[in-house]
Amino acid sequence: MNIPKNKGGRIPDTSYDALDGHKKCRTCKKTKLVDEYVRDKSKFDGLIADCKKCKREKIQAWRAKNPGYNAKHTQKFRENNPQKRAAHLAIARALRAGAVVKEPCCVCGNTTSESHHEDYTKPLEVIWFCRTHHAEHHAAKRRQA
Repeated sequence: MNIPKNKGGRIPDTSYDALDGHKKCRTCKKTKLVDEYVRDKSKFDGLIADCKKCKREKIQAWRAKNPGYNAKHTQKFRENNPQKRAAHLAIARALRAGAVVKEPCCVCGNTTSESHHEDYTKPLEVIWFCRTHHAEHHAAKRRQA
């Protein structure tokens, strides 16, 4: 195992890193199989610090303290973007009715694709992207602007 060099910051606590297929949970302090952790490439050992059970409990506790958090943001988006919302609803209705058929990603061919509107005034004219290429498309458009 490679221990990262400390560049002036605090020394990382390696007691929670995965070893031999096991990892110690930061919250419950129990040692569990690495299958019981969510993967995260940005972490030193490739796993988040909390086991799935503890992470789920933390999320549920946060949601209980913040009821309607996502609903508020959704409502704000709908109020600020009525044309986008109408286009999203139109394509969803067309998909359910069979008037439009979901196609694979136009870049990589991934069958798990989502619609992208270049022009919201034409709600049924969409480009099909997988999630990765959709995000890349929007990033490229932001760089151009």
